[in-house]
Amino acid sequence: MELLTGVDPSVLPEWADPELVVRISGHGNALFAIAGNPHTFRGLLAVHELATGQTISVRPSQITEATEFARGWLRGYLSGNEPSPPPNDALEAMRWERERLLFHAYEREMPPQSLGRYVIDAIRTTDGISVAETSRAISAVFAKLAVAHSLWRNNRWLPVTEDRASLPPIGLATADEVVDAFRCVNPAYAIDGTLHNWQMTLRVINAQTDACAAGLIEVIVWLDTSGPVVDQIHVVVNLERPDLVAAADDTTPEKLLEAVLGAVIIGIDPDVASVAHGDALYEGEPFSIEPADESADPTPPILPGPLTYVATRRRSDLDCIADLPFDRQPVGSGVLIRHRGGFTMTTTTANELSRALGSAT
Repeated sequence: MELLTGVDPSVLPEWADPELVVRISGHGNALFAIAGNPHTFRGLLAVHELATGQTISVRPSQITEATEFARGWLRGYLSGNEPSPPPNDALEAMRWERERLLFHAYEREMPPQSLGRYVIDAIRTTDGISVAETSRAISAVFAKLAVAHSLWRNNRWLPVTEDRASLPPIGLATADEVVDAFRCVNPAYAIDGTLHNWQMTLRVINAQTDACAAGLIEVIVWLDTSGPVVDQIHVVVNLERPDLVAAADDTTPEKLLEAVLGAVIIGIDPDVASVAHGDALYEGEPFSIEPADESADPTPPILPGPLTYVATRRRSDLDCIADLPFDRQPVGSGVLIRHRGGFTMTTTTANELSRALGSAT
């Protein structure tokens, strides 16, 4: 039986396996017994410090010294912790293998805004706007895209629910259609027609057409609500293959991504928004803009990308990025920050932009 140096099986707790005693980064020579699943977040592991009796949660990559038996046990543990498949056959076929690989690489489940190959992310915090105004804003995104892009114009949208319900395709180009869509996937809202103090979610994918497979576009809308008003609108567009979607409209992926971002900016008037892709989706540093007025809240964190948008009401002075390889142009109610090298931007450059935008105004 292989044991780490310093492990004495006779003094271990009865439940501890001597071959599952490890050392953890940042804790010197202290010995920890693997205790199992902490039941908090996927990928985390509970370990029990033998000297103090304290139990903490770590990721397997934080284990610096372990027996071969423990290494094998950890591989099996991560496999058993893998995320569930996406709740739609089209998304499962396209993304689940990548989601599993990402989980093993980073030992954490990726948020929805990091699941597409290309992600448009936009957040607007409000002082409380009506459901009608919110629905008009969301429908404006789809309506604007329908003018220029055939996939949006000719497509119906398939609701995605956690129970894999087979729901009929819906339209989203009018405010009434958006309200109906939320009622379709949120039963409590459908029953009494009012918002409650929770987050309502609408998740849809494009339906199958002759031009494109289903699931190439995923749109997720979260509404944070308090009583009868909406306090925050969060829109994410995951594009799995923008090249295929762009080809259907005889355009380029870069122009398509900018058009989608532009539609989201005009539609919901976000505080911050971006197009991100590649390693920056998993290794990037999100930024949050601190308000000039300390009584206000900072913007929710968001990843920067080769296209990043900041509303002027949130930050009017962008001299902080003057030395970085970005150009600026007015768009909507703010400024679009464009990487001079296009979509070849590295994670290092993305993080430099993030730190600059997150610096004190």
